[in-house]
Amino acid sequence: MYKTYQNIFSRCGLDFRTVVADAGAIGGSLTHEFQVLATSGEDFIMACDSCEYASNVEITTSVKENEDSHQ
Repeated sequence: MYKTYQNIFSRCGLDFRTVVADAGAIGGSLTHEFQVLATSGEDFIMACDSCEYASNVEITTSVKENEDSHQ
């Protein structure tokens, strides 16, 4: 289903990002949302510039960056 949704959004010509999201009432430990990138809407996402990770801000966690990691 993941690939099917990617194909649908791509064929519609939408600029989108697949993000990790809260399963809510659906249950389970992992689910994805397909977010159309726009300046309007109801959700916000956080995305990493150096990898493919992205998540809905509702579940985004933060990790203190190790200062030695940039040396």
